[in-house]
Amino acid sequence: MFKNEMLFSYIGAFSIPTVQKRLDKMDDNVVALLVSGCANLMSIGFMIDRKLYEAMENLSAEQISESMQELYHIANASIGNNHNHVPMYPNYPKQVIEADKTELILNAIVHYLSDGVLVPVYEKLGRPQLSTMNVKIITLGTNKEYHAIFERLMASSVILSDKNKKDLRQYLSEEDNVIIPDVIPVKETAALVWKVLFETENMKLLQEFICTPTDILRLINVVSGGDADLNTFYCSSMTRRQRRVILSLLDKMKNPAEEMFIHKSKWLKAGNIIHPAEKSMQNQYPNAYKAFDLLRNGKPIKGYNSKLEKAFADNNLNDVLDLLKKRAGFFARNLDRVLRLAIPMGKVNAVASAFHSVAKDVSPRVLIQLIQHLRNRNNIALRSFQSKKSAVPYVIGNNLDKIDDSIIELFMELCKKALVSIYTDRPYLGNVYIDPALEAITLPLSQRHASTSFKTLPIGSRMFIGHNANVIRFFLYWENAVDGDTEVRTDMDLSLVMYNDEFSKVCHVYYAKLSNEDYAVHSGDFVDAPIGVGATEFIDIDINKALSAGVRYAVMSVNAFTFHKFDQMETCYAGWMEREDIESGEVFEPSTVEQMFHLSGENKNYPVVIDLVDRSIIWLDSKRDFVHQFMRYNNIIADHEMSSIIRNEIFDRKYMSLYELLVLHATARGMLVSNKEDADVVYSLDEGITPYDQSVLAELI
Repeated sequence: MFKNEMLFSYIGAFSIPTVQKRLDKMDDNVVALLVSGCANLMSIGFMIDRKLYEAMENLSAEQISESMQELYHIANASIGNNHNHVPMYPNYPKQVIEADKTELILNAIVHYLSDGVLVPVYEKLGRPQLSTMNVKIITLGTNKEYHAIFERLMASSVILSDKNKKDLRQYLSEEDNVIIPDVIPVKETAALVWKVLFETENMKLLQEFICTPTDILRLINVVSGGDADLNTFYCSSMTRRQRRVILSLLDKMKNPAEEMFIHKSKWLKAGNIIHPAEKSMQNQYPNAYKAFDLLRNGKPIKGYNSKLEKAFADNNLNDVLDLLKKRAGFFARNLDRVLRLAIPMGKVNAVASAFHSVAKDVSPRVLIQLIQHLRNRNNIALRSFQSKKSAVPYVIGNNLDKIDDSIIELFMELCKKALVSIYTDRPYLGNVYIDPALEAITLPLSQRHASTSFKTLPIGSRMFIGHNANVIRFFLYWENAVDGDTEVRTDMDLSLVMYNDEFSKVCHVYYAKLSNEDYAVHSGDFVDAPIGVGATEFIDIDINKALSAGVRYAVMSVNAFTFHKFDQMETCYAGWMEREDIESGEVFEPSTVEQMFHLSGENKNYPVVIDLVDRSIIWLDSKRDFVHQFMRYNNIIADHEMSSIIRNEIFDRKYMSLYELLVLHATARGMLVSNKEDADVVYSLDEGITPYDQSVLAELI
């Protein structure tokens, strides 16, 4: 099951048992099983391609039955159709639109006073069938492709999401003969791999990958149950054999004490566990013992950071540049600070020359982050800082003095030239076609706090609404939180606020106001979702009617009214469907689900933005905790600052697009062509390599 869950989740594929090609004619029962399995998949909006179908033809009846059941289960869960979605008003949305407002209020009061036990009872009427259906294609997956998923994750320059890490950890612990890339560029990913190697005592590979004392410190932390970021440090007891592994790694390093002083308190804590002063350890690992002895008894070593800070304090630009050229990545991360020092001195060219000399040694991800910083530096009203621990950003006003646009352009161009130089060393692509629509897709620089979703896209990307869709139906499903062994009533709310072109509020729909005319309708508010039963809320937006009312932007928001955190609930997810007709089909039609994402983390609010004019949904996946930062009450109409935050983060902030990155790659290692037919490699929204092939795209950074 794990193998196929991974193939389906990452590349939309499914593997089956390897058997010899059938030489005889298929039995009618086998044909019937295969056809009925395909029909079941079609009923929820999925179809297997010819390659997978022809491979299944070689299976036995039992194998087909088992494979189809497994595939149906995986596909069904991916769109949230593995739960029963029953709205409070079964004939929603027409029933809510036509209901007397007094009736809606009285139903809500009874429901609230009973703590969610009592709900109104209505007869469910028949509904017209769907007139159209969106079909998602599933192809045949191979064992090689399965292993390649995890090779790409390990080799990715993108910070992995919690789901990625969980998947990789399970793969490394369960699979034999895994292939580990020569380079694992992200330290968090590397530390996860190191932990597995350490637990299996694979010293040869550990020595290849662990290069610095801080690497060893990360290893100690992850082995002890901590994270690679070292914000919180743990050091649990180790066996003598494990202590020897740690000291052996440290002993082979040249002058480790200097870097160890950066994390002195953590190393002293580690020393109390690994006992480098034991006589036998001293004799076997003298270099490691000497480093610990200097740490405990020697004078503080004046390291790189202290020298750099002194150079900045003395306004000594020459020393600053000399030091930063020794650490190219550090130079890139401190470039803004260097420019603020150099500009008043009229020495921008000196900075440009120094940066140009080392820019190729900066990691592509850091160069791209620098381009985005420079592009937005003078334009955004708010600056946000994302910590490693929390999905909730810290937001402050942008109080940086502006830098002349010509200087910004100069350093952005230096970054792009460095990227082209780096990418030139990668394998040749040949003729490359890049769909201009990829301008709407941002780069996946970090997936650290990304949600587990049906279609994974980076923050700020746009998902375009289908041409036939007249209605967007948002949905939220959850089950109560658990405190210890006790189930706790949990009230989640699906809300909607709508804005005009100027981001002035037009209307809102939430638990106390279920409809606004007939272009925004709520299905009814549940305040309890018993485990195993759950609760679902829906909101419909009639696109054309909303546009006629002056609406441009609609913000769907999930709020935890009872202030529970998403990670306190085992099951909580949201998403949206595209519908041609507001009344046709069941309220929850799996074949119309365009996106489903699991809500997780310590926050209690999650917004999604739809641009009705562009007919696009902006993928925030940011889990902004507006509740704590800006809202006095935990509902949508109390949010006085959400519009300014969203406008700043999504519409004012200019992300580097996937299209831009691909053009740099084509410049460095191929030839850009205007016709798909002439291309060796195609990048587009729905052909060739798509934005949803995240593990593939991450390799491009």
